Amino acid sequence: MIDSIVVDRFPITIYASPRTGSTLVADILRTKYSQLKSFNESFAQGHDPVPFIEYAKNNNLYILKTMALDYSVPGTGFNIRVRRKNLLDQITSGYIAKARNTWVYHKSSAENLSYSTEILPVDDVLIKRLVHGTIRYNHAVDNLNISFDQDLWYEDFVGATSDNFLPTIQPLNYEEIQEAIKLVVANLG
Repeated sequence: MIDSIVVDRFPITIYASPRTGSTLVADILRTKYSQLKSFNESFAQGHDPVPFIEYAKNNNLYILKTMALDYSVPGTGFNIRVRRKNLLDQITSGYIAKARNTWVYHKSSAENLSYSTEILPVDDVLIKRLVHGTIRYNHAVDNLNISFDQDLWYEDFVGATSDNFLPTIQPLNYEEIQEAIKLVVANLG
């Protein structure tokens, strides 16, 4: 599905919620449209938006991947929205990333081997924060007042691969983490 996206105008702006596969989408498009400059979450906290802003002033040959709460200016180019259907898996992926302070897994990294044999602590405070934050981001991306050329769901990426990245590597206690998250989500409603 991602491989078959045909972009007919630039720039490409990818609006997403965390842990939805937007890095994979951006990487595949970056490979397919190698003439484009790529910007990753330029407006996220701790990032410097100036290089993107300066480049975009006089050029539309770029890919901007952004979280919907960080930047929601309707692009005049090709707009893509990336979401996830399974909230529990999305939050669990976010929890693992936050607990490890590792947001992407590079195929070439030797560190990957240790991730699948680790047991992560279950932190209820972090879980509650991530549940509320993820719901907020999902609401933002679901309600953007932007016309999208492509609406993508993580669960439909079956078979899509990147030359550079791997999906989140699950720790040994993945199910325990998911159960703790499930309790917090159940208590919301």
